[in-house]
Amino acid sequence: MSLVAESDFLTIVATDVVNEALFDQQFVALNLKEQLPFATFRLVQRRDTKLTPAGEHLARLFRRYCCD
Repeated sequence: MSLVAESDFLTIVATDVVNEALFDQQFVALNLKEQLPFATFRLVQRRDTKLTPAGEHLARLFRRYCCD
């Protein structure tokens, strides 16, 4: 989320993330009338940092979800 917070990226996250105090109101929720189109997903991670076991598990679930 810090990558998104420090850029002009648009992202789709849960409402709870937008309201998280940790991000000090850096995100703005957009109320969209249209349904979101089919999306392409990406898993972004730092090249020089290993994921924690929980992060590895989440990445594995993400890959599995996207391959179905």
